[in-house]
Amino acid sequence: MLKAEIIGNLGADAVKNQGNDGTYISFRVAHSTTYTNRNSGEVTKNTTWVSCTMNGDGGNLLQYLKSGEKVYVRGNLSSRIFVGHDGQRHAGLNISVTEIELVGSKAKFTPQEVYQRLIDDVEFNKELTDLCNATQQKNG
Repeated sequence: MLKAEIIGNLGADAVKNQGNDGTYISFRVAHSTTYTNRNSGEVTKNTTWVSCTMNGDGGNLLQYLKSGEKVYVRGNLSSRIFVGHDGQRHAGLNISVTEIELVGSKAKFTPQEVYQRLIDDVEFNKELTDLCNATQQKNG
């Protein structure tokens, strides 16, 4: 198994998808490096795009995965060959995300934690609604 870690910016808002194996979210992360050619002094910027998928619906995390946001992702790395819009074959990198962190934030979630936070939010909201309803009935 190949593991990978990347810090980069989201190229677009994350999207919730439905597949044969259930719900997942997908997004692309761009990692850029800049270097200067010693001989010519020319500055070159190289950007590598990585397609990422994370099992589950993302819960509350999905609202934070917006275009331009800086993220740290960790997961299982795979590669793929695809035919681009130009008709040429290209190689791509994919990460099946096991951990994601909003860089500059204290939020750090595994897919299981995202799911549990969503369940906790639903249960808390139900308890709060039940309490409000009971209070209203008591006060008439």
